[in-house]
Amino acid sequence: SYAPLEQWGVGVQRTDPRSDIYSLGATLYHLLTGQEPPSATDRVSGTYDSLAPMLKINPAVSKQVALAVTTAME
Repeated sequence: SYAPLEQWGVGVQRTDPRSDIYSLGATLYHLLTGQEPPSATDRVSGTYDSLAPMLKINPAVSKQVALAVTTAME
């Protein structure tokens, strides 16, 4: 749930510092919402709807933090 798609060998992409940013975002998402983000295999297969908005799950999270985490996971 914390690995970016390129880490799973999708396509010819390689990991780089952006992979770590994604993983940090996924970790923060889980910590702040209590919900594990969808796994890379689920994201590739399209078996999940979308990432649930952080503010709907935990309204105590600031808009700036939610935006930072969402951006890290893009």
